[in-house]
Amino acid sequence: MLKAENLSFRVAEKQLLNPLHLEIKAGTVTVLVGPNGAGKSTLLKLLAGVLKPSTGQVRLSEKPLADWSAQERARHLAVMNPREPLPSFPLTLREYVSLGRSPYQDWLGRMRPQDLECLGSALQDCGLVRFQNRDIRSLSSGEWQKVQLARALAQAPQVLLLDEPTSHLDIQAEVEVMHLLRTLSQTGLGIFVILHDLNLAAHFSDQLLLLHQGQLEAQGPANTVLRPEVLERIYGPYWEVEPGKAGKPLLRPHYEGQESASWRKEL
Repeated sequence: MLKAENLSFRVAEKQLLNPLHLEIKAGTVTVLVGPNGAGKSTLLKLLAGVLKPSTGQVRLSEKPLADWSAQERARHLAVMNPREPLPSFPLTLREYVSLGRSPYQDWLGRMRPQDLECLGSALQDCGLVRFQNRDIRSLSSGEWQKVQLARALAQAPQVLLLDEPTSHLDIQAEVEVMHLLRTLSQTGLGIFVILHDLNLAAHFSDQLLLLHQGQLEAQGPANTVLRPEVLERIYGPYWEVEPGKAGKPLLRPHYEGQESASWRKEL
């Protein structure tokens, strides 16, 4: 559904992303993990068409992403970026989420029955129906993330790209969002999500990608990617890997007897 072929990105003399290949298939959840500065957000921006690759290309439904018009792309590909700031002007939650239907509307912005149906489904899926008339300027960081997810879902895309959608959520909300993404994938949606929580990534992913210093170090099922020797090389010797449910690995941190983490040594 969405393919990256020999994709790389360079700024001046700095190689931010080495050539890589990946595929986001319909009906699956692909999770990208890696340390800070690994190039995760850069890769997502390339997949979304925000950045132009230095080499290679991204193909959406076998057609180069660069050949899609902005409107066509928005009808097939939605992006959620929780770093987007809250609007500073009055807008209800429902009005904001309805912006996800813009790619389907005429220049007058009229809502058709199918637009209202998609809007209602997005609000329902994200548990926002009761709050739809609330001013979005009053939202917390976690609430704002749910609203952004609802807007992306309102686009009714074939592929959904999400950059750390659980970053400001409590534990319960994290699990709820990931369970929702898993449920949506079962309807045929192809999902690509960046996470830092390795256990969440392991539990909810069909395909796991591990990026480090711009290099795709491993990809495949979680139990083949999150191996102790790989984790030690990238994250340090602070992890134990145990068998979990349904063949998913369970990671446990341990620091007893270990030296300080590398970021602390550099301070």
